[in-house]
Amino acid sequence: MIFTSELWWWGEANGAVAAVGASSDEYRVFWDDELGRAGERVLLSPDGSRVALTDQVIDLDDGRSRRLPRMSGVATIGPAAWSPQGDQLAVLGSTRADVVQPDSAEEYRVTRAVLGLVNLTSGSLSTIADVEPRSVVDGFTVAFAPDGRRLAYQSGNAVVVADVDGTEHSRFTVPDDTRLAGKGAWTPDGRGLTLVTQSRCCAGEAYPSRWRLHVVDPVTGQDQPAPVIPEQANLTALRLMGWSPQGEAVVARHHPEPAERVVGFEAGIGMTDSVRVSRVDVTALRPGAQPRVLIATPVDDVQALDVASGLIANGAIRRGQPPTGLGPNTKILICVVTLALLAATTLVVVMVRRLVQRHVVRTRPGATAR
Repeated sequence: MIFTSELWWWGEANGAVAAVGASSDEYRVFWDDELGRAGERVLLSPDGSRVALTDQVIDLDDGRSRRLPRMSGVATIGPAAWSPQGDQLAVLGSTRADVVQPDSAEEYRVTRAVLGLVNLTSGSLSTIADVEPRSVVDGFTVAFAPDGRRLAYQSGNAVVVADVDGTEHSRFTVPDDTRLAGKGAWTPDGRGLTLVTQSRCCAGEAYPSRWRLHVVDPVTGQDQPAPVIPEQANLTALRLMGWSPQGEAVVARHHPEPAERVVGFEAGIGMTDSVRVSRVDVTALRPGAQPRVLIATPVDDVQALDVASGLIANGAIRRGQPPTGLGPNTKILICVVTLALLAATTLVVVMVRRLVQRHVVRTRPGATAR
C-alpha cells in the first residue's frame, strides 16, 4: 500500500509518498513534485510493483522512473486508473488554476480535462474524450472493467461506458451528489457498476454526511436488485477500491477534521483536501454485517492511501508492525541540534577562556589595564 499526509515531519511533507510491502514491513519513501494524494492522483498498480503519479510511473523495485507521453493543450498528465492487467493506464490531461468563486474567494480547480489512455508497452497515447472539468474529483472519475477492454468514466452528470479505443457503448445521467464509486466500481463479474451517493442529513451528528454504495446496470443506469450495503456516516468521502473474495466492498473511509464544514463533490479536487481529512482507514462492507476494519491508521499520519487491487482481490491479510525507533528525519534533526549545541558549547568555552585571560592580565603585577 501507499499513503500520504501533509502533516509529517514538523508540519510539512513536501510531496512525500510512503510505500509498505505486502509481505513484509519494508518501507520506502519517494516524492511527487505535484503533491498528489495517494489513491487519487498517486496510484498503485494492481500488482503493487509500480506507482503512477503526475507525468511519470515509478518502479518500486529499482526506483527507476518512466515519463508519460505529453498531451497537447493541457499542463500536466496524471493517472486516473490502472487496467486490471497493469498494461494500460487511463490518464487525465488537465490544467488546474485558482478560480474566483461567486463569494470572491479563490478555489483551486480543474479548468480543462481530457481523458486519455497510455499503452505502457508501446508508450503510445490515445485520446478518448474531453471531460467536464468541474466534475473532476480525483479517485472518482474512471474505472476499468475486469476484462480490461472497457472502462467507465464520468463527465458532468453523465456516466459513460466505452471500449478502450473510445467507442461508446452506453451513457446515462446521475444526480449532482453521485459519482463513480472509485477504481473498484465494476463488480467482479463485470455486470454491474457501483456508484456512490452522498446525502447531507442527520442533524446532531458531528459531521452530517452519509454515503451509500449502490450497484446499477452499466447500460441503463438503473439500480440492480441486490442486498443493501451498509450506509456509512460521518465521513468526508467514501471510495471503493475493490471487492474481497467474500464479496465485501473494500473501501477507503475519509474521516473529517473536527468542526469542519460539510462538503461534497461540488468541492471538486478539494473534497478530500488535507485541511478536511484527519485520517483514512480501509474497511470491508457487507450487507447485514458490521463494517470490518482491515487497516487502521493514526490521526494526521495517514490522510490518503491506496492498496494494490490484486491484494484486495486475493484477500491476503497479515498483521502489520509500524516502524520503530527513530526515522531518518528525526535523526537529521537530532544531528542538527547536537551540532548546534556543540557549536554553542564551543563558543561559551572560548568566551570564558578570553574572560579568564583578561582577568589574569588585569591582576598581574605591573600590568596596564585595558
